Amino acid sequence: NAVPTPKPTSSCSGDTPDWEDVDHYTCAWYEANDAPGCPRYGNAYEGGLGVANENCCWCRGTGAPSTLMPTSYFPTIVLVPTPSPTVD
Repeated sequence: NAVPTPKPTSSCSGDTPDWEDVDHYTCAWYEANDAPGCPRYGNAYEGGLGVANENCCWCRGTGAPSTLMPTSYFPTIVLVPTPSPTVD
């Protein structure tokens, strides 16, 4: 007897339960393949309950992380001024 493979899960909470797009991709796929907010694919493939941007916490930017996640998808660069050298 074959055992079904469990679908991957998202690292944040607040996804619409059992949501998948027309190609059967879940919110976990969007999290693995798109930036936060899902600017590339979030509105592209509608499922029976709408698009990923309406159903996935990663795409909506909502929901509490259920595991430790970086605070930003992109690194933060902080510029710190340095004092000018003084001439004696």
